[in-house]
Amino acid sequence: MAYIIRPILDNIFVSKNVDSLYLLPILVICIYFFKGIGRYIQAYNTAYISENIIARLRLDTLRHIIYLDLKFFYTYSSGDIVSRFSNDLTNIRMFFADYIASSVKDIITIIVLLVVIISSNAEMAFYALVVMPTCIYPLSFLAKKIKGISHQNQHTIAKLISKMTEIINNYETIKSHIAEEIELKEFDKISLKVKDISIREEKTNALVSPIMEVISAIGIAFVIVAGGNYVIADEMSIGAFFSFVTALLMIYEPIKRTTQNYNKMHSMSASFERILELSKAKSDIIDGTKNIDKIKSIKFENVFLKYGKKNVLKNINIKINEGESIALIGGSGGGKTSFINLINRFLDSSDGSIYINDKDIKTLKQKSLRSKIALVSQRIFIFNDTIKHNICYSYDYNEEKLKNAISLANAEFIYDLKEGISTILDEFGTNLSGGQRQRIAIARAIYKDPDVYIFDEATSALDGKSENIIKESIKNISKNKIVLIIAHRLSSISYSDKIMIFNKGEIVDFGKSEDIRENSIAFKELSKYHQ
Repeated sequence: MAYIIRPILDNIFVSKNVDSLYLLPILVICIYFFKGIGRYIQAYNTAYISENIIARLRLDTLRHIIYLDLKFFYTYSSGDIVSRFSNDLTNIRMFFADYIASSVKDIITIIVLLVVIISSNAEMAFYALVVMPTCIYPLSFLAKKIKGISHQNQHTIAKLISKMTEIINNYETIKSHIAEEIELKEFDKISLKVKDISIREEKTNALVSPIMEVISAIGIAFVIVAGGNYVIADEMSIGAFFSFVTALLMIYEPIKRTTQNYNKMHSMSASFERILELSKAKSDIIDGTKNIDKIKSIKFENVFLKYGKKNVLKNINIKINEGESIALIGGSGGGKTSFINLINRFLDSSDGSIYINDKDIKTLKQKSLRSKIALVSQRIFIFNDTIKHNICYSYDYNEEKLKNAISLANAEFIYDLKEGISTILDEFGTNLSGGQRQRIAIARAIYKDPDVYIFDEATSALDGKSENIIKESIKNISKNKIVLIIAHRLSSISYSDKIMIFNKGEIVDFGKSEDIRENSIAFKELSKYHQ
């Protein structure tokens, strides 16, 4: 369009050429027609490419972190991880969808327009473009500043999402403590910080356009003076002058967009770095290479476990055999949960060795090991799906197995629901009672049919009658299995064959249930506080 201005003015308006009057408008229409097709193709392909990149990046990042050990999830809050998957990946999508495509198009446009400008009049091109290098320093300074602000912004947004997640997940506690205003104040404090940082980022970004416009005005001023003299002296046609000016006006816009995109890319780089940080996170636990058929024994040999500098387990020496049902008791922080985390290999011991069937646990494939262990933890997670899916989770549906699991878990209440096993459960199972949620979790463990059952306060939300039935069920399934029961309420361990007592990371007593109850000083001490 910049190039065609010259024949339009010289041939039509100055030379009054009738042929050009009808030919050139058709050419203009054709130019814009193909321009429109080009823009459509660009928009579609850019969207297709960017969405594919983001979909792949999203899946690959999640695939990476989902296999990391517990240390990663202790390091990063759920809100921080969600923020990176939502906000940062959205920024990266914009980078590919908008800034890359726009920058490539603008760079090509700048090159072509430079050819038009220089070919029209090299001397005038020098006057017009000589001022451009003066903008490099201020723009590079702004780019660095924007990157720093963007890092702050992403970090603060992560805090905001984390706070929102905390409020939503703990709404019952908030309401029971009448703490709505306290939480709102905390949320507003972080929200205002996000607002302030975002405004600072926009203010810095907004400086790019005025800087470029002032520089453009200086260049155009030189052109008007120089070009006017050429036209007056008949050394340049009016069409050539306006073609030059049109190209000059057109070139400043893509140059301005390119510099703005350059600054925005620095902002995007903060998001890239935050996603890359997740992708670079490494697991301390190295997977083994051996499969295991059936767990018949678990042996701890001089095992220590540290969190930081603190020993949470000290010199554990114990052997558990197939068919044994063992209660793990002791005060809070005694090391019971850490003990079962080592069996699941959620953590690795700091010192000593753990053997499964006399094979070092570190030589076993984690997938093979965990397929033989079922964990019912204190934190019961219910999926927003059918009861059938919740119980059969990750395993193929088998009607007889499902009925058996429901029966053993005393979860017959499922059949009284309107849709039975097809009933859709709300997020976190809010349309069930606490006891019902626990029974579904127990049914899920039974359906898995593992070699090792681990029940962490599995009957804490059940009434006395249901607890007795569950205890009988656990006793029935413990045949040819290893059953580990963590309990604070001593009444819930009456069916265990053996008792293991923890105190400050050590096993202070271990033996048959009757012997421990009668002779253990540690057990008698616990009995005063935990019935």
